[in-house]
Amino acid sequence: MIRSMTRKEPTPLNVAFAAATRPHPAEHVNGDAWRVWAPDAGRHTYRVAVVDGLGHGPLAAAAAAAALASLDATRAESLSEALLRCHTALRGTRGAAVSLAEIDVTRAELDFVGVGNVEARVWPAGASQRAERPLVYRGVVGAAVPRVRAFTLPLPTDWRLVIHTDGVSARFNQADLPRDDDAQSLADLILDRWSRPTDDATVVVCSPLPLGDG
Repeated sequence: MIRSMTRKEPTPLNVAFAAATRPHPAEHVNGDAWRVWAPDAGRHTYRVAVVDGLGHGPLAAAAAAAALASLDATRAESLSEALLRCHTALRGTRGAAVSLAEIDVTRAELDFVGVGNVEARVWPAGASQRAERPLVYRGVVGAAVPRVRAFTLPLPTDWRLVIHTDGVSARFNQADLPRDDDAQSLADLILDRWSRPTDDATVVVCSPLPLGDG
């Protein structure tokens, strides 16, 4: 299993990012990809991308890599504009599902846009609380994308953001997850317990760090 290290970012935004990811069991390359962009000068938000190249294997991996290259070049653009430019960049590839999130802890808001089967959930504190699921548009980035716009959600107290590809089953909820685990432990647990053996699988977890961490 291939895993990333938790990325703990400094104050003032004070957010932890972690991912757990693996390729299809029969493949040596991963058709999923993810990235976090820290705030640039004059900006106050983190941007997170999770990409699922269509299918699995080298062609899926090539589509995911092309998506990240496009998103690297459009960091200064809005989420919707970045996604549409990614659509253009992926023409001629197998295509991908792409979800983009922008986290502004200073405003306690999440902006989100997605096309395809990369899902996201935002959980507040408390195992009994229901998650918010940002809308994901149907389509394939690089093949068929509708007119898209980003949606803004308030971030609740002690929030968790979980974004995962369809190689991870969505049949888990907050009551299934330890409340006190760090972001990397949660990502590892979700991948180990809910990933499917028939696809690449990736889960990204974002959560606020305790005050004083960084």
